[in-house]
Amino acid sequence: MAEEQKKKRPNSKAAPKTRSAPPRRRRRRRGSAFARWLVDTVDKIQASQAEFQPDKQRSPFVRSLHFTKQQRMNLLRWVLLILGCILCLVIQDCVMSRIKLFGATTDLGVAAILLVGLLEGTETGSIFALLASTVYYFSGSAPGAYCVALITVPTMLCSLFRQKYWRRSTGSMLLCSSIAMLVYELGLFGMAVFTGVTYLGRLPYFAKTAVYTIVLMIPLYHLFYRIGTIGGHVWNE
Repeated sequence: MAEEQKKKRPNSKAAPKTRSAPPRRRRRRRGSAFARWLVDTVDKIQASQAEFQPDKQRSPFVRSLHFTKQQRMNLLRWVLLILGCILCLVIQDCVMSRIKLFGATTDLGVAAILLVGLLEGTETGSIFALLASTVYYFSGSAPGAYCVALITVPTMLCSLFRQKYWRRSTGSMLLCSSIAMLVYELGLFGMAVFTGVTYLGRLPYFAKTAVYTIVLMIPLYHLFYRIGTIGGHVWNE
């Protein structure tokens, strides 16, 4: 019994209890509250933008830059026609001007302008001939400012004559372009005689130049005709 009582008695020599440190209070992070506020603000802005809003007004210049497929094809067609005329002018100045047959050469730059002008009809073709002949004059290859009238007027008159009496065909187009080329060379010869640059005995050389150019206008016509049909373009007359 004594042993059991000893076991039940608490040990008086037990170590004294130490006071536990008070729990530390967690500091609230100010950054987390700011982040939540920022996220909420962004969500509100996105929700307001998701609602229906009228389309923004664009300037007429920006809207005009939108091309349909047909407009892009027409633009490509005109770019290729202009590049073809420029290429003919470069070939004439760099290559053909050095090749002379019986004292005469060709005039590919004028031939290209006449062909494109006749292909495009009276209204569009005349405007093109006027602008292209002006550029041709300022390029330095033209004999004088009168070449603008000598190119534009025959193009317009031959195009009017063909539309009134003949239907569009390869033969009628080549015949009218040949007439326009002959009129241009004769007019050029007349102006050269009038200004004293040449004399009457040089007429055969101008006629040979017209003939040589008319021969080369046959393959040029087929080239420009193929370019002109890009995008299924049809000339309305």
